[in-house]
Amino acid sequence: MVLSPLGAFLIRAASAANRPTWTRTRGIDQANPYSPTFLNAVLHYRLDLLLISTIESPLYWFRYADNLCYLAKSVPEGRLILRKVRQLLRPLGFSLKGEGGVQNLGKAKEVSLLGFTLRREGKPMVYSLGKKALDHL
Repeated sequence: MVLSPLGAFLIRAASAANRPTWTRTRGIDQANPYSPTFLNAVLHYRLDLLLISTIESPLYWFRYADNLCYLAKSVPEGRLILRKVRQLLRPLGFSLKGEGGVQNLGKAKEVSLLGFTLRREGKPMVYSLGKKALDHL
């Protein structure tokens, strides 16, 4: 994988600015203003682009920093995508966490993502503010 000059610069700059004074065993420093930029640069080149190049059908996805959401046509395809994501994250020292897993929206199920609720009503996907998000306005 060849990085663009801007991508290589962002990764070098964020890495240098993000060096803690102690030894981290997991994650990226949250207080450093370069953390989101660094994470987005790394995940763009080492996850997003590689994943898109390995999936045969169009991949509809959403990533907000470290929050990932992939829409697949079926549960088996969703599991395949998650396996590939895990494989791509492993060399970076990252792993998937949280409730995660494949959720089947075709079975009248709702899924929460970043304070929103996703559900399928017929063909279209419907999203709205989740119940907890409304309570905390």
